[in-house]
Amino acid sequence: MTARELAVQAARELQAIEAELEAAALLEPPATAIRSVLELRNGVCRYPFGDPRHPSFCFCGAEAFRALPYCAGHARLSYRPA
Repeated sequence: MTARELAVQAARELQAIEAELEAAALLEPPATAIRSVLELRNGVCRYPFGDPRHPSFCFCGAEAFRALPYCAGHARLSYRPA
């Protein structure tokens, strides 16, 4: 394997690790969390956290990405290529 091929492989592996770390961070409710469906409004992320029957259930509440119902991070988690 050439040095260039090794560098490309290392860059891909680093990108995959960064994506995993970002995804893990998106699995915890942010400070912008919205606790009630009645508080949801247009333009906010509707990504749910937890069990709807539990008092700690909430939605992300961050700024939605374009016309999607989720922020950019949760859209990446929710819409995966087939």
